[in-house]
Amino acid sequence: MHPALKMGFSLLAIQYCLIQGAAGAGLKPLKPGQYNIGHIQQICLKNDSTWYGTTFNFGGHWVNFPATLDRVVGAIYGNYQIQDHRHGFGNSAITFSKPAKNTSIGANWYDWFDDLSYEAYVTEQLVEFVKTDCDPPFTGQNTKAATG
Repeated sequence: MHPALKMGFSLLAIQYCLIQGAAGAGLKPLKPGQYNIGHIQQICLKNDSTWYGTTFNFGGHWVNFPATLDRVVGAIYGNYQIQDHRHGFGNSAITFSKPAKNTSIGANWYDWFDDLSYEAYVTEQLVEFVKTDCDPPFTGQNTKAATG
């Protein structure tokens, strides 16, 4: 499948998940605080439905919704600048779900550059709640992709 189509289908799936939001099967939603995503990056979910990276300079918005599709409990989306990359931004979209027969939260991470010179789909990453009080936002320069 062409990379642009693959990205488009991924974005449509995320949009569909964000629009749903019906009663779930008793799964607990995400809560504000600091999370470690697959030992790749750490993020802070804030009470105002925004988020930021504590180990990478990126951020955006997050949403909770009851599980209606494959135990999905939440999603985040946002973008970031990359030093010396002159063709747009980097983008991240992550869906959080609880696998069947498992109490942990997993993440599927879509990461791409606007010019499609980088695309990654990182699946089934363990998500660990780190703490309630988040570290401050990372303010350094991004020199690579968030998943790179």
